[in-house]
Amino acid sequence: MHGERLFFNEEERISFIQTTDRAENQKTGTFCSLLHYTGCNFTEAMKFTPQQVDFDAKVIAFPGPHHSQFSRTIPVPDSFLDLLDEVHGIRHQRAGLQAGERVWPLSKEGLHKQVRRVIAEAGIPEGPHAVPKGIRHGFFVHALRRRVMITRLQKWMGHSFPEYTAQYVADLLRQAPELLGDERADAERMWSIDSGHSFQS
Repeated sequence: MHGERLFFNEEERISFIQTTDRAENQKTGTFCSLLHYTGCNFTEAMKFTPQQVDFDAKVIAFPGPHHSQFSRTIPVPDSFLDLLDEVHGIRHQRAGLQAGERVWPLSKEGLHKQVRRVIAEAGIPEGPHAVPKGIRHGFFVHALRRRVMITRLQKWMGHSFPEYTAQYVADLLRQAPELLGDERADAERMWSIDSGHSFQS
């Protein structure tokens, strides 16, 4: 429905990732963490394999906009890479026959149900945002709040065209115009450092 929030807000993102850390099933926790830290879509997470983890570059790789072989990389925290290796033995799997096998070989319905359970345990209220796709939208919104360049965000999200990312931003801003922030504060950050001028009245 128009006007309803479709993304996790900051408090919900924090609650969600903290809940994944306490998940009784560690493999459910790592799946949820992959969604949280990369903003990938659910199908991409389902198809995830050990060969997509680059421990040296500290990135997770996904197919690019045109489904080319792992041309889209997303930096992730060291702690998440360590957790993946601890729970799934990713380094060992990368060196063997399991390199191209799915890390989470469950059905879409089963994985979806597990993620929804974590969302509920995180205390996230019911609504159109309280679904796995809300995690991806929340990743996008979080990046906007942190002033990530839109071209970089386009790559991370796997959008084929910049127009799609721009429309994504426009749709989210209609839901939450406060994401624009304060225009005058943005201008002050832009000019005060190199000019020494203050915008204070």
